[in-house]
Amino acid sequence: MKMTKASIAALKPPAAGRDYHRDEDGPKGLLLQVTATGAMTWQVYRKVAGQPTRITLGSYCATPTPLPESVKTGDDAASWIAQQRRQLDIAAARKLAQLLPSAGTLPQDVKRQALERARIEPTVAELLQRYVADKLTLRYKARGKLDERGRCAELDKLKAPRERIEKKFGKRKASELTTSDVNDWHAELQREGSHITANRAAELLRAAFGWNIEAKHYRGANPASGFSKAPEAEREVFLSLPQVTQLMQALAKQPPAWRDFFLLLLLTGQRRGAVAAMRWDQLDLAEGVWHSPAIDQKSGRPTAVVLVEQALQILRSMDRDASGFVFPSRSASGHVESPKGAWSAILADAGLAGVRMHDLRRTMGSTMANQGTSLHIVGKALGHKSHEATAIYARLQLDPVRAAQQRAADAFGVPS
Repeated sequence: MKMTKASIAALKPPAAGRDYHRDEDGPKGLLLQVTATGAMTWQVYRKVAGQPTRITLGSYCATPTPLPESVKTGDDAASWIAQQRRQLDIAAARKLAQLLPSAGTLPQDVKRQALERARIEPTVAELLQRYVADKLTLRYKARGKLDERGRCAELDKLKAPRERIEKKFGKRKASELTTSDVNDWHAELQREGSHITANRAAELLRAAFGWNIEAKHYRGANPASGFSKAPEAEREVFLSLPQVTQLMQALAKQPPAWRDFFLLLLLTGQRRGAVAAMRWDQLDLAEGVWHSPAIDQKSGRPTAVVLVEQALQILRSMDRDASGFVFPSRSASGHVESPKGAWSAILADAGLAGVRMHDLRRTMGSTMANQGTSLHIVGKALGHKSHEATAIYARLQLDPVRAAQQRAADAFGVPS
């Protein structure tokens, strides 16, 4: 039949089943299907692999869905049709029927493939779970940090940021997440909590996507790669020398193992995890050097740590056991992990509040800086990888500068 608005409006539904009306003036194979309910659907009849196939284009409508100008090829047409059921007038149906024979994939196949990709594509929660299980957990297991339950302090720290990610994005497909989504969420976390909380959550999301992309588990882009880190107030907690004296008095009342552990944190200026994993075969007591391996250093580099005389005296007085660890334990790692209980008791006895074990490391750095030690040497002592990490001590070096400058000013005889 000749397809016009008037001729189509005059069509009568069949009593049962469906009728097919070929478009005499349209591309070969274009049909208008009319059902007993009066529904009208455009179809193209063509052979695929030798088999007759009807491809549904969309419903007939005198006021159609506009056909985008971007639909110029058969593949464009197949993709556009597959996205949703369209309402097409005569001109749009003819254009699609003309383009489709050149399509590499039929619309129903495009739709089926999209559904299959959606089915197998990981969610954000699945990417996160794989990153924690296959990357982080295996890393800490290799370092002997996991306990019998497969837990360690480093993984426990990820619990809160992980929960924030899963609460917001967990059920979403990874490809649905955009940079704008991440930035909006990061800003929302800053308003609800702290900049540090927001940064840790966004950093974990970025790391999870990055590792999965690198490991070929996910082929999309990393939506968290461009988030702007919120400014964080530097923690500048250093013990003054009188406070160190208070700490020493409290440590003297502790069992030797805990006393020595916390003293070595202070005297070496090293991180808790590195001191906890210290082994006797890493120590050269004759030379006064501890060769801390890369696996125990945050910088990822082996570090030669100076052992001052007080540290050497402590180490020489300690007993050794078969484990090889300086601070052995019954933990899965074989050495002490996170002695928070002992530390809390020591702080209470010393009358010190809000002091972390890591602040002992800062106290070594700040004391050296106050004595006029160059930032390069301070960074070397603490095993810093970058100059930025040592910058926190820069203002402390003003004290010896101020004292020297004041002496010079006093010599001028200018009234103060």
